[in-house]
Amino acid sequence: MFLISQILSSEISCLCLYRFGAEYILMDMEYQPPTAACIKPPRLLFLFALLCMHCMFTLSDVTNRSFDIVYISLDRHLHRATRLENMLLYKNCSFWGFNAVDGEELLKNTKSINDYTDGIRILPTDGSIRHRITKENAGMAGRHLSHLIILQGIASSDSDRPILILEDDIDLDVDFVEKIEKVLVDRELNRKWELIMLGAMFEKYWLYHPCPDLAGGIYQGCLHAYLVNGAKTAKQLVKILDTGNIPGAHIDTSIAELAKSNPGFRIYCFKTMIAVQRRDLFESTITPVVYEFFFTEIQRFLPQPEYLRRLYNSLDNRVTYASLI
Repeated sequence: MFLISQILSSEISCLCLYRFGAEYILMDMEYQPPTAACIKPPRLLFLFALLCMHCMFTLSDVTNRSFDIVYISLDRHLHRATRLENMLLYKNCSFWGFNAVDGEELLKNTKSINDYTDGIRILPTDGSIRHRITKENAGMAGRHLSHLIILQGIASSDSDRPILILEDDIDLDVDFVEKIEKVLVDRELNRKWELIMLGAMFEKYWLYHPCPDLAGGIYQGCLHAYLVNGAKTAKQLVKILDTGNIPGAHIDTSIAELAKSNPGFRIYCFKTMIAVQRRDLFESTITPVVYEFFFTEIQRFLPQPEYLRRLYNSLDNRVTYASLI
C-alpha cells in the first residue's frame, strides 16, 4: 500500500514506500502520473511517516525542505485528490494524504471513528458523537475530526518542524513553496508564530507586518491551507478541539476564539494570499445553515473575498497547460 511519495526529480523517478503487511520496502521506480491506486493511502501512520520523510530528505531534491505537507481528502473524492497531487508533484514536493473522516459514513453506521484514527488517541468516540450527528452537520463533524486527528498526530511527534495542512478544494500559487520557504527563514519573523494562513477569512492590519511577506490581523475563518508551527502549536489546538461535543462550533470558530482570548497565539496571513478555495469547481461538503443561504445570495452582487478569488499565477492552470503540451 503506497504510503509516501518522495520526488527525486520532476522527470525521472520517485521514491515509494510500500507497505506489505508489517513489512516496509523502499523502492525506486519510474515516475508515473498519480492515480488513486498508487497515491491515495487509506490510513496515515503519522510517526512512521514523519520519520521516513525526514530520512529521505537527504536522498532527494524535494522543494519543501523546511516543512512537511499533508492533504485531507474524502475517499470518494478521488478526482479532487488526484488534481491536488498533480499540483504537488509538479512542484517536486514530498507529501502524504489523509483519508478524511466521512461524516455521512458515521451517520449511517457504516464506519467507525477508529477506522480513521489508525491508533491515534482522541476523545470523541462513536458513542459520544453519533447521537449528535445529523444529515445537516455530518460534513462539519467529519471536517472537525479530520483536522483533529492530523493535529493530534503532529502533537504526538514532538517535532518542531512546520506542517502545511491542505484541503482538497484549493488552488495554489505557482511559487507557493518558495514563498513559504522564504518566510520560514525570515530573521524578522524568527519562528515566532503559531499558525500561518496561506489564505483565509482574515482582517489584515494596515500597519503591523511581522515580516515583509506576512500581515498581522484577525483570523475569522477558513482552514483550507495553513502552516502549523510544530508539535507545540498542535498541542494547543488539540486542547480546544479534542472534545466529545463534536459536532459543536465550527472548527474555524474555535481557533478564532483561541486567538482572540490568547494574544500569545499568533496567527498571520500572507499579504497576498497564495492559496484560495475553488468553490466554482467544488461544492462544499459542509451544509450551510439557513441564514448562510441568504448571505450567499447577497454575496453574488459583491466583489469576491480574496480567499475565493482566482489566482493570477495559478498552479492548477500551469499543471493543466503542461499536461496538454
